[in-house]
Parts: sequence; structure tokens; C-alpha cells
Amino acid sequence: MVRSTYFLAGNLAFVFAQFAVLLFIARLGTPVAVGGYMLALAVLNPMFFFARLDMRRAYAADSEGTHSYYDYRRLNIGLISIITVVGVLALVLDEETVLGLAFAVLVSRAIDSYLALNYGAHLQSGRQHVIGISLALRGALSILCIFLLHAATSSIAVAIWGLPLGWALTLAFWDAPRTNQRHAAAGKEASFSADSHAVRDLFFLLIPLGVAGLLGQLNASFPRLLLADVEGTDVLGQVSPALQIHAVVLILAQSAFQPLIPMVSRSLREGKKRSVVVVLLKVGCGAALVGLVSCLGAYLLGPWAIHITFGEAYAMAGRFLGIAAISWSLRLLSDVANVLVIGSQKFKHTMVLQLLTLLFSIVFIYFGWQYLGIEGVFIGIAVTSGFAFLSNIFLCQLILRRR
Repeated sequence: MVRSTYFLAGNLAFVFAQFAVLLFIARLGTPVAVGGYMLALAVLNPMFFFARLDMRRAYAADSEGTHSYYDYRRLNIGLISIITVVGVLALVLDEETVLGLAFAVLVSRAIDSYLALNYGAHLQSGRQHVIGISLALRGALSILCIFLLHAATSSIAVAIWGLPLGWALTLAFWDAPRTNQRHAAAGKEASFSADSHAVRDLFFLLIPLGVAGLLGQLNASFPRLLLADVEGTDVLGQVSPALQIHAVVLILAQSAFQPLIPMVSRSLREGKKRSVVVVLLKVGCGAALVGLVSCLGAYLLGPWAIHITFGEAYAMAGRFLGIAAISWSLRLLSDVANVLVIGSQKFKHTMVLQLLTLLFSIVFIYFGWQYLGIEGVFIGIAVTSGFAFLSNIFLCQLILRRR
């Protein structure tokens, strides 16, 4: 119970910090700067979500130890290195990118991808509290570094480097020394003795998850890229609070549900299908209640809350926050169902599902914008979330019937 409390508190602190970074840019900068930050995330997130191959959940689900930690780590470092180079080229070639903000986001994404495997190892061994403390430290240190750099330079482009700096300090002084003992006990040699064939096999095993992560992030990035292209970076900045709240709610939800993956994986392997269904139904009911309350809050208080926190320039985001709330509520339920898919290690199914969701998203969001403008974009996002929920439910039923 104590470990779960640390884990939840850490996730809340980290999500708050992510929101605070956007609020910092909005308050001290302009909608154009906010739009530039969101555009950098839209460009870079799909690349790095592919690079991490969802190792956090994959390693947590590998309860039988099919591949060693160092197989995962060697693959992790190699892919991050390649994608970092690709990310630099993408940012330089994108004329709309604010490079000072974008390169800080690039470094922070690389650090986050490196930490994903550590978190997976801690999840597998039931050490959620280590992850919770790490996330809280990342949030607190990044905010502290941002404010110190801004106080010293009065430049947002410089201050935003506090984000990767805070994460790097957490990695160096908290996460690295606390790598799971059974991995550290193998010694330095083990990190260099990973079998090349095993690493290659692991890559082909996990590539469906990498592609699924890429497609999932393209799904999240498409509305931002579309708005930046057809409405301008300033308009993207004006609606960014609603988009970012939507994103951080999903980050929190995924993190909260991940501790269930090892339990689901073990229970399915032991043939305890009924107990898995009961647990997920209980979690799903809780998620539905949270979604309902958040929808009511967003519709009743959303415009006022956005005006108070971000200012009049971002009033447009308040008008669409209620639609965004419907979307994230459906995503909460979808993520609960997806725990069963990941726990059963049906990685190819996840990839196909994300591809279908992306295609559905592109069609509905684009035509929504064509007929209803910016409101149509948010309606398209909500409809896509509904499709993802129904698809995950169908896939869960398929998996359970075959066991």
C-alpha cells in the first residue's frame, strides 16, 4: 500500500510539473512560444515513443525473463542514439520550429526514453515506490532549474533547458544508483556481453510495440500538426492548454494502470482468467467515475479555470475543454482494457489497433476541421477515443475467448 501511494503521488507530481512548464511558457511568453513548444512535442514524441519500444510495459510483462535486462538496455541505448540524430535533423529542417525550445524538448525526450526501461524493471520487481520518487524528483528539479535559469537569464529559450537538466540530475543521483540489485549484481561486464542475436530477436519481438507507440503518438500529434499548418502556431498555442491537459491526464492514467500488468501477465499464465476480468472491471468502474466527474468539472469550470490560470489569450482552450474531457474519459476506459492486451503479450494486436485508430483519427479530425473548424478538431479527437475504447474491448473479448 505504501509503495502504491508513493507511485501515485509521484505520478501526480510529475503530471503537475508537465502542466506547470506549459503554464510558465504561457505566462512569460506568447501563444506563439506555447505553440512552438507543443509543435516540438508533436514532431519528437512519435520518434522517441518508437525508440523506447514500450520497454517499460514490455519488461514489466516479461515475468518469465525471456530476455535479460542487458539485452533490453543495449537495444534501448542504440535506438535512442539513432532517433536523437534523426530528431536533430527533423527540427533543423522544420521551418516552424522554435529551435531553442525544441532542442531542450529533444534532450528531455531522450532522457525519458532511457528511464523507461529502468521503470519497467522496477515495475516487474514490485518497486513502484522507486518510480514514484523518481517522477516526483524529476518534476520538482525541472521546475526549480527552469526558474533558476530564468532568474539568471530572463530568457524562456534558456530557462526551458531546466527541463532536461532536472531529469538528468534525477537520473544521475537517484535512478542510476538504484538499478535493481539483480541487474547490478551481474557487474559491468554483463552490459557489454549482451548476445547480439538475443538483442536482434528482442528488437523483432518488440517492434510491434514500437510501431504501436509511434502510431499512438502520431494520433496525438496529428491535431497539433494540422492546427499549426492550417491555423498557425499562434492558434495552436491558444488551444494548447486543452490539448496539454488531455495529454497529461492520459500520461497519469497509463502510469496508474501499469502496475497491474505483471499481475495480469502472471494470472493469465496461471489460467486465472476470471480473476483478471474481475480486477479490470473494478478498475474500469473507478475510471468511469473519474471520467464522469472530470467531464462535469470541465464543462462547468473549464472556461473559468483556463482564464484564471493562463489568461485571456487562451480563452479558446476553455471553450473546448469539455469536449477534451469526453475524449480523455473514453481513453481512461480504453487504457484499462489495454492492460489485458499488454499483459497477454499480444504486441502485434496492439500495433494493428493503433494503426486503425490513427487512420480513423486522420479522417475524422480532418473532416471535422473542414466542416466545423477548430471545434471539429476536438470533436474528431473525442470520436477517435471512442473508437479506441470499442476496439480495445473487442480485442479483450477475442483474447479471453482464445484462452
